[in-house]
Amino acid sequence: MRSFLFAAAAFVATVVARSVPVDTPALSSRQTKLPSTFKWSSSDALVFPKKDSRNIAGIKDPSIVQVNGVYHVFASTAQAAGYNLVYFNFTDFSKANQAPFYYLDQSKIGTGYRAAPEVCMYTLLLLCKRKKALPQDVEKNL
Repeated sequence: MRSFLFAAAAFVATVVARSVPVDTPALSSRQTKLPSTFKWSSSDALVFPKKDSRNIAGIKDPSIVQVNGVYHVFASTAQAAGYNLVYFNFTDFSKANQAPFYYLDQSKIGTGYRAAPEVCMYTLLLLCKRKKALPQDVEKNL
């Protein structure tokens, strides 16, 4: 029932948002010239699969929120048996790979793949906290 109400509220919010007129200048007045060159730099991957009994082949689809200086990450994991979800947190991106993984199929959320995670920060974290689906050391950071 809650998921239905959430979906209904999201639908209503979308309809209302689309019906609100937006005062935007004409496209031609907003156009600017693109630079002829640009530079891109990137780090190596920040998080790798853990070498544990899960034998994860990859981690993908991270959804990240920051609350009180702590980055909370929900992501998909891929392994031979299929996909799953994982949660981890850290305070500094340079230490992201050191964060322990909390596999959500071992929580009250249960087994089974639930698609790529997208965090609705307050709703999801509070729901997990209420259902005691997050370990205690994680809950103290919320």
